[in-house]
Amino acid sequence: MHNLEAHKLLEASPLFRNLRPQEAAAISARLQPASYTQGQRILERGAWHGRLHIVASGQVSVLLREDEEADEAQSGDSVDQHQESSVKQVPRSYVIAHLGPGECFGEMSLITGEPPTATIVAEQDTQLWSLAQSDFLTLTGTCPTLLHNINAILSQRLARANRQILASHSAERIWLALLATPTASDASLE
Repeated sequence: MHNLEAHKLLEASPLFRNLRPQEAAAISARLQPASYTQGQRILERGAWHGRLHIVASGQVSVLLREDEEADEAQSGDSVDQHQESSVKQVPRSYVIAHLGPGECFGEMSLITGEPPTATIVAEQDTQLWSLAQSDFLTLTGTCPTLLHNINAILSQRLARANRQILASHSAERIWLALLATPTASDASLE
């Protein structure tokens, strides 16, 4: 049953678009199923996980924190820093994306080797397929189409983020004009 579902995922996901038959077979053989219940955290910002995930069914939310520096401020040992951090408000998280069937997450961490910069939470009961980092690295080396598709997905996400920034960024134009009015002292200079 899982192989049939993985085969359908390979056909539906932009991550696996235009795969050659041998690439699809290599990927399908390494996909591992995982299940998460509604509200469960799948990835935690800052915690290494070492997996690429593809949503098979359900939906997940991508959360970013408003104030990422709060962790650094709270890690100080001095009393003043501790008192100051206890007064600060808890940083809020914002949903920046919803991902559904066929969409992937976790790939940036595997590419960069850094922990994730976002938290991923199951919005509903969710079924995932995942690849371990070692399998991901092997596949990107042997399946050029997979690497091409990851680059396309990351480029689209960057473009979407740029559009969101431009849409939310507003500028106010102010016209300042210097109006010279002759004064008595200016008239004496002439």
